[in-house]
Amino acid sequence: MAHPDMLHRPDRNADATMLRLRKKHSRPPDPAMREVDGQALIDAQSLPRAALVATAVAAVLNIGWLWLSNVTDSFYHWYALLQGPLIGLAVQRAGRGIDWRFPTLAALVTVVAAFSGNFLVSLMTTATVLEQNALQVLRGLTVWSWQTWQAEVLTAVDLVYALAAAGIAAFYAQRRLDRREIFALRSRNQDKGK
Repeated sequence: MAHPDMLHRPDRNADATMLRLRKKHSRPPDPAMREVDGQALIDAQSLPRAALVATAVAAVLNIGWLWLSNVTDSFYHWYALLQGPLIGLAVQRAGRGIDWRFPTLAALVTVVAAFSGNFLVSLMTTATVLEQNALQVLRGLTVWSWQTWQAEVLTAVDLVYALAAAGIAAFYAQRRLDRREIFALRSRNQDKGK
């Protein structure tokens, strides 16, 4: 005869749930995750502020490039690579952007800063060689001067450095979100989709 404990058959579903891992979506979301408002993240973005700060940072960096080239009497092509992360971080901090416009802005400002810095350093070098004031040389610019700068001063290295700096700036330009902010944006997008 069988033992009474042997006659009791446990529920098969109870064994299955005991051995199964809990699903991630079965738990309710943490209340702390709901504290961040997704719409507030969207509203905090400011493309004009990012453009203004990026332009100011680019101007300061170009002045630094001029100063460094003047003090050392050398031309530093790699200085454009230094402009990339600094302009990208300026866009990130000032713009607080989370979409594609901010990396694009940072890349464009960086390319313009790289080429304008290159031109300004070339202009200062020309003024020094001609023993003239930089403003006098600037007033004497013609179409031929631009063509000469593009043909003789602007090299493939400058183009590579400008594009690499633009890529670096685009990488650093977008705001880094933490878990709560990502969750708030996803929740906002899901609520908006309903």
